[in-house]
Amino acid sequence: MTLQTLLELKANAPGLPGPYLQENLAPYRAIDVLGTKTLQVVTVIGGLQKRATLLRYFGLSRQSAPGYSVALCPWPGNSDKIFLDCELHLQPDSAINKIVGGFQPGHLHYHLLQHPPHKALGVAYSFYYNVLSLFSDLIVLFVSDTGGLKRVINILCYWMQEGLERRHQHRAYISLVFGEGNEIRDEVVMGRLEIAMLYRLRTMNTQTDYTLAQIQQTRKRLFNISIIRHTKNLVSAIDKALLAGTIYRAEAGLNFSAINWKLLFQEATVHYGKQKYSHFNVISASRLHYPVPKHLSACIMDVFRSCEESHEIPYIIASALAMDAFPPRMQSFPPDQVFETLYREAVHQCEKNAKIPNVTLKIKLFFSTLELEPWRFKHTPCRVCSSNNVTIIKLKPPTAGNRILHLRLLQAVSNQLLCHLFYIELKTMPMFYYSPEVITIVIRCRLNPGHALLDLLFRIHRLRICFYYQCDEITEMKALVCTEDVIQKCREMQPFERKFKIKVLSPTAAISIDMDGIDGEKYSISNCPYRVDHLIEDQGLNNPYRRTALQIDRNKDSLQSKPILQLEVAKTIDTLELLV
Repeated sequence: MTLQTLLELKANAPGLPGPYLQENLAPYRAIDVLGTKTLQVVTVIGGLQKRATLLRYFGLSRQSAPGYSVALCPWPGNSDKIFLDCELHLQPDSAINKIVGGFQPGHLHYHLLQHPPHKALGVAYSFYYNVLSLFSDLIVLFVSDTGGLKRVINILCYWMQEGLERRHQHRAYISLVFGEGNEIRDEVVMGRLEIAMLYRLRTMNTQTDYTLAQIQQTRKRLFNISIIRHTKNLVSAIDKALLAGTIYRAEAGLNFSAINWKLLFQEATVHYGKQKYSHFNVISASRLHYPVPKHLSACIMDVFRSCEESHEIPYIIASALAMDAFPPRMQSFPPDQVFETLYREAVHQCEKNAKIPNVTLKIKLFFSTLELEPWRFKHTPCRVCSSNNVTIIKLKPPTAGNRILHLRLLQAVSNQLLCHLFYIELKTMPMFYYSPEVITIVIRCRLNPGHALLDLLFRIHRLRICFYYQCDEITEMKALVCTEDVIQKCREMQPFERKFKIKVLSPTAAISIDMDGIDGEKYSISNCPYRVDHLIEDQGLNNPYRRTALQIDRNKDSLQSKPILQLEVAKTIDTLELLV
């Protein structure tokens, strides 16, 4: 089994800033197929001994992955585990390949390192700790490949300094693999490490006298270090250390699903390139696509003003915050950390304004002890027909634009408004493992199944109106808007839908879709030309916590069984203006 290159270090081209981390998207295929399964990650750092060991015991080869990179590969025989094979630290400063200016293919992302260490070695070990350790259940460090025990101790001291300066909260589980015949006892290794850590801490802060107990406490807070002496015991030793790391990460809320791991890892890589001394907060990053309400403080103050009994305030606010804290499929972080990260500042400010002492502490206590469960969306039955409520019409599909159309004026719409009845969506999220990528676009219509839609389609069919679609293809492609098959499906009360495949080179490419107007001229459908990355964002495909859309029963019999509801909806539609 071969490893695929995930990250490489690139120097700047003439006239451009640098250096860059080049992220290749193809290896993420092994993670994407796991979906919501919990992922276990083992990061291995070394050189020749590491390569020989991985090939011998795991059958992993770097033949297709160049040196001086971070490569990814599934754990042989176990689909829920992956290896991150790290040789970025072997990159010579004088031989870093430069990036190529101009067009960037979609399967590559470049992350500018705005505050990089002076040498490639520093970039590598800084990235290993500040990013990879946060997303790894275990780090396996081959001592002989890194220059011996003294060099390993220097690396661990550097990681300690990075952890203290960036205020890391996680503990890295590390296994040190010694070569055959090494007789250094475990307590000697730990003793040398603690002495070196003491020296480094005194260098960092000359005004503080550190005790041995403080050094040991710092080491245990930042690292859990185990030692593997013989490579013949490597597999069982790694399994044992990995189990300990997995248990810790589950308790710390860091046992990410594959979906969350990929999302947060990519966000952490971006953060590493931009920030110099701040640690990456996984809780805040998890809410980028589902932000905390903007007017949270105002809402909390309303509760303060509305409650006559002050002792009820902590219960009410804690319960309300719990409803917002864990969107569907969000990582199950410890509640006290979620409160500190997302809500404490707003609650504390309200406490000061309302002059109610210790209410923040009480809210945190109640919030942390609530039994939080993932949201369950319940749909109340209709009071008219006692059927579950369903969405009959989309007032404003996310990829549809903002023009206005009154349904009563359907027969008199202009060519442009007619074309804006149609809008596009992506069938699935483009992964850009390779470039170009073939993606499937879906053209929909805002009109729901019914007489209005059929009348429109019959007219379009008689006039032989066509779609003209193109992205990165050389030639424009053409297809009828309405076929006999489409009309038949709409007669069966299915929504209008046309699917086309197009080639896309990068997320910044624009999809162009035109259609014939009644006057024979071409007009763009809603929001076209539409950039792929904007379409992904508007449709919410890059948000793993998005709410699952309600499944609408389009079956003709089921709709006929609800005549009263249909009459109510018909009356409502007659008075609505659709935001298109």
